[in-house]
Amino acid sequence: EDPESADSLANIAAALDGAGYPDRALEFHRRVAKISLGSPWQAMQAIQAFLAADRNDEARDLLLELISDPRRRRDANYLLGAYSKPLVEKTGEKARVAKALEEDPEDVLAHRMAARICLHDRDYDGALAHHEAVLAFEPENLEVLNDKLAVLNQAKRWPDALETLDRMLPLADRRQGVNGLQTPTSPQSLRQQRARLLMRLEGVEAAEASLRDTVGLRYAQVNGSDFRYGSFRSEVPSDLMRMHRGLENWGRVLELHREFPPLSTSGSNSDVLEARFRTGEADAVLRELWESVAGGDLLLNDGLRSRTTLFGSAENLRYSNEPKALLFRFHGELGTLDELRAKVDAAVAKDPEDT
Repeated sequence: EDPESADSLANIAAALDGAGYPDRALEFHRRVAKISLGSPWQAMQAIQAFLAADRNDEARDLLLELISDPRRRRDANYLLGAYSKPLVEKTGEKARVAKALEEDPEDVLAHRMAARICLHDRDYDGALAHHEAVLAFEPENLEVLNDKLAVLNQAKRWPDALETLDRMLPLADRRQGVNGLQTPTSPQSLRQQRARLLMRLEGVEAAEASLRDTVGLRYAQVNGSDFRYGSFRSEVPSDLMRMHRGLENWGRVLELHREFPPLSTSGSNSDVLEARFRTGEADAVLRELWESVAGGDLLLNDGLRSRTTLFGSAENLRYSNEPKALLFRFHGELGTLDELRAKVDAAVAKDPEDT
């Protein structure tokens, strides 16, 4: 491991903290923050270390230095999360930001921070005023539009949030086309947000139509197996499946599975199994799950050599979508765990090397 990497320096900082050398540890935290390009969570941890040590001015100065770095444009939204109310109150930020805006009314970062300060006080109109001030001279600033969207959602101004999303989508799509995934907001994430808003405002059908059509991509099948728009295949159908699963529209999940057959080999297969389980195919689903676990030797190869190892991790299995977890969960819902325990014992007994 590179001794000068962010991970190595973070480990040194943690060791120094544990050994009782907090000031020396903060030196390494600072170094971590400055080299952690593309890893905003590491920079955030470094800033939090200064705040925990009550060195608030240094935390603020480090945060400003990082956010002002043009190379960290995609990290800025995450890092602004450290611009908390306690930091603002302990460092006199209101006065500093007000002075910065007085000196330069087009200081984008000062406007974003002023909006955050307003948001701390639930002054939604004040925050939005700062966003609009920036958008007046930078109408395509996606980061500021995203800030505005967050405020509108928090204020529950759903129609305005939808209008802002519609403004953001072509900008996000264009940026992704130029920079790949190096964007602060992906088109897929915006589509999902738009669908949730439409579901709230207009219902499920409008939400589904939005997911299908928002960016103008169309699902197309060629020769039965080749598909245009590979990203659309992996994103929009999965989004649709996820939306209907959340609504427990199990029949619609199965319809989507038939409409988009490649999903049968994706991570959405667990959704299909659950939909079948809940629409009259419980016995068939349990049989298939058992065959995939025991018949594929996963029962033994995964270390499940006794009922103790299978059922001792029940809490860990509760939210998993692995076949063994689904098997456990579905039997539990049916009240047939004893039956599953007996099958496990019988399978283990067939293995002469089992201990």
